[in-house]
Amino acid sequence: MDRYQYNVPLGVCAAVVWCTLICISRLYLGMHTVLDIIVGLALAMILMVPLVPIVDFLDSYLLTNPISPLLLLVSSILVIVYYPNSGKWTPTRGDTSMILGVCVGIHVGAWLNYQTGLIQPTTKHLAAPYVIMWPSYYMLFRMLLRTIIGFVCVLLTKELFGHLTYHVLCAALGVYVDDLRKSENTLQNKHKTFVELSCKYVYCGMIGFNTLYMLPQLFRALGIERPTFFTEI
Repeated sequence: MDRYQYNVPLGVCAAVVWCTLICISRLYLGMHTVLDIIVGLALAMILMVPLVPIVDFLDSYLLTNPISPLLLLVSSILVIVYYPNSGKWTPTRGDTSMILGVCVGIHVGAWLNYQTGLIQPTTKHLAAPYVIMWPSYYMLFRMLLRTIIGFVCVLLTKELFGHLTYHVLCAALGVYVDDLRKSENTLQNKHKTFVELSCKYVYCGMIGFNTLYMLPQLFRALGIERPTFFTEI
């Protein structure tokens, strides 16, 4: 809340509205029950109590520690491996793999930006709270270009790494790709579970990495970068 200069009540209202829309959409799509939503919100609020005060410390630690990518990789894989199940197959484990993959990719990309000197620690005259800059027409045009190029690159990354990972793992396990894809989703189908979770983790990780490391450099080379991107720590 102290990072940018903005109207706090308006920001809180926007956050509440967005959270409500997400919760309603999960119910509407039949992905969760009301009890799931209530428990999820309760857990989120409980976790915010210890996590919010240490966010700045964690940011600094993950950017500066030379082994933080390894720690993130190992811890995220362990979470996927030991993910609890209810005795029947559900898509939630796959969703968790995608979320963890994106988070790890983003953090590794930010870590590499810092380690290579692309982003630097904030100086006193650039310290928070930052002023929110409303975009000009030229900035909106560049934003549109970044969005289009970014979406294309994300889709290409998903197709390339998703296809490559799936085929490599199937070859390593000695199974046919088409047969595995057509097989039933069950807890007993270990090969399909392993391949699909790994595939989602890898391509989502690469999407996160490209978003934080590769795309900003591409935008800079094209002259359409966001000026403050490499100053935000």
